[in-house]
Amino acid sequence: MGPHLRRARPADHAGISAAIAEAYADAARRIPDLPPVAEGIAEDIAENTVWVAVGLSEIVGVMVLVAGADHLKLSNIAITPAARGAGLARRFLALAIDAAQGAAQGAGLGAGLGVGLGELRLVTHAEMTDNLALYAHLGWHETGRRGNAVMMARPVPAPIAGFTLNRLSDDVTYHFRRDARGFRRTDADHWIIRHPDLGWIARDDQSGAIMGRPWSPPDPQGHMAPPEGIWVSRKGDKSFVYRLIHGDPPTAS
Repeated sequence: MGPHLRRARPADHAGISAAIAEAYADAARRIPDLPPVAEGIAEDIAENTVWVAVGLSEIVGVMVLVAGADHLKLSNIAITPAARGAGLARRFLALAIDAAQGAAQGAGLGAGLGVGLGELRLVTHAEMTDNLALYAHLGWHETGRRGNAVMMARPVPAPIAGFTLNRLSDDVTYHFRRDARGFRRTDADHWIIRHPDLGWIARDDQSGAIMGRPWSPPDPQGHMAPPEGIWVSRKGDKSFVYRLIHGDPPTAS
């Protein structure tokens, strides 16, 4: 599953600073004009939105988000060398898109950031070519340069209103509509929500049990809505297969 993602706490200050210093150590040696990247962590935790990735015993990744009037800025993403290559940057970026989109606010993803921010923005260094290539691969485009500073942006897709789950064995259909916490079934207290580590899951709100999930592994770039396609669920000793289709669910009469 990889490191656990959670919101930063004031007590994480030292661990965050150490992780950022380790993540940027090579770049700091190579790039003489690299801006200070570990300053103001306590202020960021207090005033902005900071996520951390926690490994077995220490913080191995950090993301700092700062909300603007019409956009969300990725002020910092830092991943220690030992934690790289496992899709952690993609998981962070998926959380940032969720936050900008205002999705799953009940889970704390968009807390304090507002709803409907239309664009993600960041600034990186021209000599950090691996970062430039990763961002381009994830759908970001360059918007300008100022010296060695490279400005990049990525549009935030509009959230879907709902979807349908069709059970393949007997053609039973369930409709889900967007709610503050995720997507709620229109005829029962069953939810499909975004879990920071597990991705999109079907959950029974009374028992808290996980009832289903996509058949395919979670997209490393993250989904801003439950992915279309085959889902599987288990109820007691029975298993069921569904097809999820995006689209506005019917309005109750």
